[in-house]
Amino acid sequence: MEGEVEKAFKEMKNRKACGVDEVPAELWKGLGERRIRDITSLCNLIYESSDWLEDFMTTIMVPVEKKSNTLKCEEYRTTSLISHAAKILLRVVNGRLWKTREINWGRAVWF
Repeated sequence: MEGEVEKAFKEMKNRKACGVDEVPAELWKGLGERRIRDITSLCNLIYESSDWLEDFMTTIMVPVEKKSNTLKCEEYRTTSLISHAAKILLRVVNGRLWKTREINWGRAVWF
């Protein structure tokens, strides 16, 4: 899983909004090799136990105007802010799901 976590860190962009933990991506990236070990160990613990951390399940929904000075709900879109650590785990899980999909493409039915 370390390789998957390292790949997810490389794909992480700087200067993105933080989630509920308020830890920016730049801080995670600045931890060097330690971040890989720490997040891999956390991901393994969550993966094996199926117990997700509360911060990983909490999302901040932010309304963003599509048009300025609007009063109508349909003229807003929302963006979801999740913690960067949760994003890493989600990238690993998503990558594994895509691999499974590619392997089973001929046998699976996708709607």
